[in-house]
Amino acid sequence: MRSDPPLSQDRLDAAIAVVASRLSGELCTRDMARAAALSEFHFSRAFRKSTGQSPYAYVIARRMDAAKALLRDTGMPIARVAASVGYATQAHFTGAFRQHTGTTPKVFRTAQARQAHAAPRPFTFEMEACAENKTPSCI
Repeated sequence: MRSDPPLSQDRLDAAIAVVASRLSGELCTRDMARAAALSEFHFSRAFRKSTGQSPYAYVIARRMDAAKALLRDTGMPIARVAASVGYATQAHFTGAFRQHTGTTPKVFRTAQARQAHAAPRPFTFEMEACAENKTPSCI
């Protein structure tokens, strides 16, 4: 049995460009395969060899990355975030998000907001004490 080679960089780039351009809409392996000028069967095997993920897993991961950025960086309602990353309903998005991240979009957003607004830990006193003592453990 012959092993399929990975995708050439040009073909991989073409498939990834399709994903990036259609992240908020309907996207199937057939579209990615066409961009790479391969059959779906050969494309799927070569894509997995090139990226370590199936085309489906890759698309879901990119959608979740985009959703996390929108949740972290905008105040966009979760239903709009869902639509922006290709989910027809907030419920479907919430389930997929929880499966992918282990938490819901709302909890993720709240945790990110807390983390962004957390005060930095002061360290000047400890650093000054170390500088004055010049002990090896402080250098």
